[in-house]
Amino acid sequence: NSTNHVSVELFDRTGKKVAVLADGVFQPGAHKIEADVQHLEAGHYIYRMKSGFFKDSKKLIIRK
Repeated sequence: NSTNHVSVELFDRTGKKVAVLADGVFQPGAHKIEADVQHLEAGHYIYRMKSGFFKDSKKLIIRK
């Protein structure tokens, strides 16, 4: 509901950061982030989103 700096980072199972999917200022509204994960191995990952006071983490499964 306000312009904010947004970051979306991807981590492997060991907690190592493997990619930054978004890092910039976004205007209010819905946004879609497309990520090229071709270079990553199949498996479980965690992506972490931060925007202002909002922080959330979700699971991502890559299958090949």
